[in-house]
Amino acid sequence: FSAQKAVPILAPGAGVFHKSLYYYEGIHRWQVNAEIRVGDWAIDCLFEPGNDVTQREGQAQFDALVPDGKKVQPGELLGTLMIAKGASKNYFHLGVRLTTTTPGTPYCPMPYCTESVRAALLELYRRDHPRGQICDCHVSQVIGDR
Repeated sequence: FSAQKAVPILAPGAGVFHKSLYYYEGIHRWQVNAEIRVGDWAIDCLFEPGNDVTQREGQAQFDALVPDGKKVQPGELLGTLMIAKGASKNYFHLGVRLTTTTPGTPYCPMPYCTESVRAALLELYRRDHPRGQICDCHVSQVIGDR
């Protein structure tokens, strides 16, 4: 998902929040890779403050989030997805992953959301992709065009 302004991000589930500052070498961008651990599962939450992000801006994004290792509850504020100076938009990635496999089997997050959250995410996604679906998998019939 993308936005053209700073956006508060709420925890999509309960668990232990982990974060790391990451340099995406192919794109020359610093971002924060984060997850909420729930047993053998992780809810991935990646914070990208823009396309061309300096280490200082990436560190500011890292510092704007709750501390590493904090237990969070659904709906709790994780922090603000910032937008880097000069960036046209920022990006937030949401996913669900089974951690007992290597590198971790990804799953569509939509079946794990409440109906109201699914509707809100689909509306947000379709702002940029009017007829698209969030996941191209077996659950797409459930979350696709209605």
